Amino acid sequence: MTFPTMADIIKSGGVDAVLTAEPFVTRMTNAGLGSVGARYANDLARTDPIIFYAASREWAEKNAAAVKKFREAIAEAAVIVNGDREKASAAIAKFTKQPLDLVKATPPNQAEPNLKPGNLVWWIDVMTTQKMLQSKLDPSKLVLN
Repeated sequence: MTFPTMADIIKSGGVDAVLTAEPFVTRMTNAGLGSVGARYANDLARTDPIIFYAASREWAEKNAAAVKKFREAIAEAAVIVNGDREKASAAIAKFTKQPLDLVKATPPNQAEPNLKPGNLVWWIDVMTTQKMLQSKLDPSKLVLN
């Protein structure tokens, strides 16, 4: 099911629990549809990246200047996300078109802009368990230095 339809499916009794993200968690709890079992990043103390950006090694090597600028932009944004809740909330509301009050009600994440090979081990393990990979991956070969 899609994130936007989860509240309706819970309300209809079609499921007893969902694994979702903000702003849907806040909307569902505010509507009295349930309670939070665990917040992935905070309660489970997970530091694995939830979102990361990827490109082929060939493209990244040919476009080293663009990769450098992109990484600098991500690092610049992390400083704002981690240190200026008001500015970060305003930007999130603007670009996601969510109400500012809803964004502010959402617990903030800690941005870590420097992806390291070890950050990918959990993802590789999960994808291996689910038979999503066609070969064994070496995380040290996945992150361009």
